[in-house]
Amino acid sequence: AGGAAAAHDGATPPQRKKKKGGARVRFSAYDLSAVSPPKLQRPGSEAPTEQALPSLAAVVQHQRSPSDEQRSAAAAIADAMGSLAASPDLGVQLRPAARFYASELRRLSTDGTPVLGGRTSELLSSLLRFHLSSVFAEDEGVPDPLISTLRAKVHEQAAAHGFLEVGSEPSEENFSAVVTQALQILEAHERHLLAGGETRDALDAAVAGRAEALLLLDPAVKHGLLLWAQSHAMLLAVFGDAAVLPQVAAAHANAQQHLCRLSALAHLVVELGMSEEHYFAPLGDVPALSAKLHAMAPLAAAARERLVVLGVHAKRTSGRRASIGGAKA
Repeated sequence: AGGAAAAHDGATPPQRKKKKGGARVRFSAYDLSAVSPPKLQRPGSEAPTEQALPSLAAVVQHQRSPSDEQRSAAAAIADAMGSLAASPDLGVQLRPAARFYASELRRLSTDGTPVLGGRTSELLSSLLRFHLSSVFAEDEGVPDPLISTLRAKVHEQAAAHGFLEVGSEPSEENFSAVVTQALQILEAHERHLLAGGETRDALDAAVAGRAEALLLLDPAVKHGLLLWAQSHAMLLAVFGDAAVLPQVAAAHANAQQHLCRLSALAHLVVELGMSEEHYFAPLGDVPALSAKLHAMAPLAAAARERLVVLGVHAKRTSGRRASIGGAKA
């Protein structure tokens, strides 16, 4: 995660990784690309990211909603950094660092994006995925029936709906990837299901038995609805039963610790205003997520059942232009 830098900052030896053909990728300290993402197969691999995150979060929090004066100062420093990067007096190995911070400061001055905000977002995302995988991991050599059944059920649905490649294994990483993708899709489409929109009216009609209303929606809208409904089904299987997570947490060592950390990091996503990772926010309050999934279950069931029967790509019978959740013409 975080991408590779062209050269290191001259202060910390780069970590080098050979690519095909002998080319090398160099990871740098100045942009934190040298901080490796945690891996489930390497116990303790999350430590460097966990150690770096509090300081980074404080830096990002301090830069939120910069004033005009702060933006002006950032622009001036960005110009100075840019000039420094182009100066022949600066060592070759330090120029990438100067260019990097010139770019970061310029973004802060123009659109308010915090310096190192992107990298903080990436590290936070990798930690969330790691702890999510860890919660539903089994102790080595000690399979747990509850976790195995849950993973197999979600994996089966994910493969059937095209979320995973056919023949893939129901591993912890695949499980985490499916849950993460489902959370993304749920957030992307839920905002379009507010009462009063064409999409929500069509779904309400389908719940009431008048499925024809779905035919008036654009095929792309129906495709999005079906993705949302399929994602809802997978998340309901994982988070729908309030008794499941406590059982999972008790099923293997450190699961409760990972679950607590997952919740804390999800809250941090909201606190830092990390828009690209905001789909993780519901994991900060799993009981609320469970209640929300149950509340939306009739709509999701109607979408799955009716759209499969009617056909997602059925032609519209109206010439009205529509987007998912758009207001009626």
